[in-house]
Amino acid sequence: MEKYDVIVIGGGISGAWLTYFLSYRGKKVLLLEKDFFGTGTTAKSAGTIEYFYKTKWDIEMRLKALSLYKEFDDTLYVETGTMHLALTESVKNDVYENYTNQKELNINVVEIDDTFI
Repeated sequence: MEKYDVIVIGGGISGAWLTYFLSYRGKKVLLLEKDFFGTGTTAKSAGTIEYFYKTKWDIEMRLKALSLYKEFDDTLYVETGTMHLALTESVKNDVYENYTNQKELNINVVEIDDTFI
């Protein structure tokens, strides 16, 4: 029976990238995919690393993922941006909480209110 350092489950962009990254770092990796590679969530997403999460821990994990991604190959990274619209009071509270967390973590965010438009 063959032995592996890491077994990656899921052959989407994240699984394939992780498999490549770990192999590049000298690990023996097995990639498992139940269907065709890249046809699950990967086929339905934009492949972004976003910071819109409620907790600082979630945001910090995205920052760490981004730093690892840039360390691996910064030629593939393109910084863009996102906009979140708050059409209800509940969503406005969530957006503002996230905005505050991002500011505290020194992420470049800008609050635009109705006076800006």
